[in-house]
Amino acid sequence: MLASNGCGVKALLRLWRWTKLQVVQDIPVNDALCEFGCRKTRCSAGEWSGCENRLESIRLSQSGN
Repeated sequence: MLASNGCGVKALLRLWRWTKLQVVQDIPVNDALCEFGCRKTRCSAGEWSGCENRLESIRLSQSGN
């Protein structure tokens, strides 16, 4: 049971806040390949615009495959 002095409530609030921070947001489809299918953690604008993985993903999505 919760303590009458509010310690239990504070613990539950801390647990709730921590749990909310652990929820992972969905990755947009366009970014999923970069997020999960590439070893790089960052790309320059030039690298991103010419990235073969990204361009192939676009080609596949446009062809319906």
